[in-house]
Amino acid sequence: MGDWSFFGLLDGLGLARVPLIGGLDGAPFSPDSTSPAYFQSELALTAFGEAVLEGREDHAAMNGIDRWWGGTHLIKERLWRFDADAGRLTTPS
Repeated sequence: MGDWSFFGLLDGLGLARVPLIGGLDGAPFSPDSTSPAYFQSELALTAFGEAVLEGREDHAAMNGIDRWWGGTHLIKERLWRFDADAGRLTTPS
């Protein structure tokens, strides 16, 4: 993963309708105009981010998803999930 793709993921976490992280100053990342504040941000999980991490909330259900990942178009209605108990991916419903 390169820096730009990492910053894109970071922006997605901090700029979502219901953010998972707080403290991301100067977002969104832009290679031409990002301020030093972006790189000096002190990030922290939001209460929603903690709930997602603990499995009590669902980021994709709350914020939606529309992205391509590994050649697969992920949208809320057609989303692969990881089944921790089975240790494998489950196909979209």
